[in-house]
Amino acid sequence: PCLIYIPDEKKSLFPAVLIPAGHDINGKAGYNRIATFYAKNGYVAITYDFVGQGERQFVDKNGFVYAFASTAHNITGVPMTLYDFNLNWFTIFETISAIDVLKSTDFVDMAKIGITGASGGGTNSFYSAAFDERISAVAPAASVHCFLNKVYPDDCEQSFFNHIERGLDYCDIASFLIAPRHLFIVANSHDIWDIEGTKYVYETAKKFYRMHHAEEKLKITISDKGHGYYVEQIEQVLLWFNKIFDSRHEFIPYEKITENQLPSEKEICVLADNESRQYYLKNPLKIFKKNVNVQKDSGYIENIKRQLQPFLEKNCYWEIIDRYPMGNRYYCRMIFSPEKNLILPAEIVIPEKLDCALILLDEIKRTEKQQLHMQKSFANNLVIRPDLRWCGETSYRERWEDYENFCQNNFSGKNFKTFIMCHILGRYVVVERTKDIICLVSILKKNWNIKKIIVHAHSSTAISAILAGIVDKRIEKLILEDFLFSYKSIFDVEYPLWRPDNFLQGILKSGLDIQDLCNLVHTKDITFIRPLDARMKIVNVNFH
Repeated sequence: PCLIYIPDEKKSLFPAVLIPAGHDINGKAGYNRIATFYAKNGYVAITYDFVGQGERQFVDKNGFVYAFASTAHNITGVPMTLYDFNLNWFTIFETISAIDVLKSTDFVDMAKIGITGASGGGTNSFYSAAFDERISAVAPAASVHCFLNKVYPDDCEQSFFNHIERGLDYCDIASFLIAPRHLFIVANSHDIWDIEGTKYVYETAKKFYRMHHAEEKLKITISDKGHGYYVEQIEQVLLWFNKIFDSRHEFIPYEKITENQLPSEKEICVLADNESRQYYLKNPLKIFKKNVNVQKDSGYIENIKRQLQPFLEKNCYWEIIDRYPMGNRYYCRMIFSPEKNLILPAEIVIPEKLDCALILLDEIKRTEKQQLHMQKSFANNLVIRPDLRWCGETSYRERWEDYENFCQNNFSGKNFKTFIMCHILGRYVVVERTKDIICLVSILKKNWNIKKIIVHAHSSTAISAILAGIVDKRIEKLILEDFLFSYKSIFDVEYPLWRPDNFLQGILKSGLDIQDLCNLVHTKDITFIRPLDARMKIVNVNFH
């Protein structure tokens, strides 16, 4: 659903401005005033709802909204990665489609197309201008930054995967994909982004604009404010558009736009009857799954193996920090290093007599529920329980957004940050944690006379354990408990409950699922305990 605001005056062709929504749950309705402001100043303005916003909010049959803006983007965007798709592509395409809508009219001057938005809308403006040269001028607000000093884990609607791995940053987009078209960076010195990074984008792009003899087309303004798009900035951008598009319309200040000039709530609701709205209000993953293509890829697993193979032969550093005697066993704290500049903690219980070693994996902090590893040591098992990467002590520190909504934590808090940070760097949480498991296997084999190594994985660590079992023949048994039985089941529900760090990018696109991975494990000694579906309901499924 979208709205087009048309100036109430006689003129054959008008300049137009696209206003993509930021992270406002009301979507296009939240931009009613700014769109009216542009229309009163002689511009056609178009606003539209991205997934999870406005008339595309996620609601249940009783009208309860169960996901808000960023979280809704991630509920949709994270599962898409299983098919190697990126939600950012879709939102950019929707903005490009909005340009097609403007082109289909008989009142828009297609030589005078501008775009401006703030926060997520600013990011979409920036990216959309990079992909569609029909946009003559772009003014992203409260959005442009760079990864020079800090890496930001934005939501799926704002993030390109493998961004940093491929050496791509905001300054590259501005310099190579937008220049020499008009670019006005609207920034705030106390924004959530590092202002020095924003300045760096501007200074870098300026060199390329100079090469094009177009320095006058690049502009920046920095306000002493926090995150937002403020009235004086909105007016400044409109006046900038006026100069570029040679608009001589009488300027009407933003504050002159009164409530009685705005369309009513009923008027801005495109899908008036509830029956039609249901299509938009549901999670679009089911629609996505129906239209996605699956391509059998025999090289998918081989690529993962190539990433993990060097760790089979690696001599990993490890050290016991302290030990406490407990009858005929020792309880120890240790550290180990799977890679350079990475130290991970672990608890280890060493009995007097060793029959086998058990690597106990779960997603909670290793020191919680100590009975989990103590009890298993009484069967003459050396039990090692680590905090894998981004688990327990190595997870992100809690911040206010991690508590945005308890039921949404998986898609809006630190678990999601871990997922998106890895994707920006071209890495995948599941594969990274597999490296830690292989490292522990090497430590056990080298330092104790272990006859048998068992990996017992709970919940989100199960996929990493399966990958370790595929690559490392030294693992003789796998126990998978309370684990997701099928990635495909994610697309059968409105709201999947599994954390993003369970997801393995591109696996469904390659024609594989979790059961296929299990069939590739070297040992056939695999125990499955309580396989779960996307809602974490126990399912009766035969994995053999």
